[in-house]
Parts: sequence; C-alpha cells; structure tokens
Amino acid sequence: MKRPVIALVLVALCLSLALPALAQTGSGKVKFGEYYVIFAERGPTWEPQTSEHGMEVRMQVLEGLKKLLLESENLIIAGLVNDGSGAEFIMIVQTEDEMGMRRYLNDAPNVKNGFFNLKIHSFSGPDGLRLETTPR
Repeated sequence: MKRPVIALVLVALCLSLALPALAQTGSGKVKFGEYYVIFAERGPTWEPQTSEHGMEVRMQVLEGLKKLLLESENLIIAGLVNDGSGAEFIMIVQTEDEMGMRRYLNDAPNVKNGFFNLKIHSFSGPDGLRLETTPR
C-alpha cells in the first residue's frame, strides 16, 4: 500500500470514530483542529531490521511509540508500516504548535543521524479526535 493510501485510511478511521460523537451533540457546530500525518521513511543511514543495529532502532521506536501513546495528549495513533513502501512508521498528531512539533521530531537522534527522513502532511479535522488504547 502506498503512503497516500495509508494516510487516507488512517484519516478515514479517525473521522469515523469522531462522527458518532458529533452526531450525539446535535449542535451542528464542529470545531476543527490541525492534525499532522508523519511518515518516518528510510534515510541515508537506514539499516534493515536483519542487522543488529536496524533491529535495535526499531525496538527503540516501538518503545518510544508505546510511551507516547500512553503519555502524550497530542499523539492520536502510531505504528509500524509493513507494506514495503519505504516508510518505517507513521504517526498522527494534533497540535497547535507546528513549529515546536517539527523541532521535537527533527531533534530525535535517529532523525538527526539520518536513519529516518520525516515526511509531514497536515490536514484539518474535527477537534479532539482520540483513539482509546487497550492495555495488554
């Protein structure tokens, strides 16, 4: 699956979760928020997970995403991409501080060292989209 298709599926998922809540309010007024779809693609120093370093980075990313999903109010959903598109993981975040978000992401060690290149796309959607995670 190509990146635009993945992004559209995730946006549709988020919107489908928000629409029932919007219908219950009955007010007809919807406040919109700014969301960002972030793809971490293979950078110039990327290594496959078959290498020890490549696997180590992926484990760091997974642990970091789990922590952010539990602690961050801005992170809506995140996960690994398994479709061979060149993207390694994807996130959807909501924030009013786009520049702060970009600084934070670009300062991540595996972005700075070129392991990942970030592609960031913005869109507007109903404010306050959230997914409930199930602790395991």
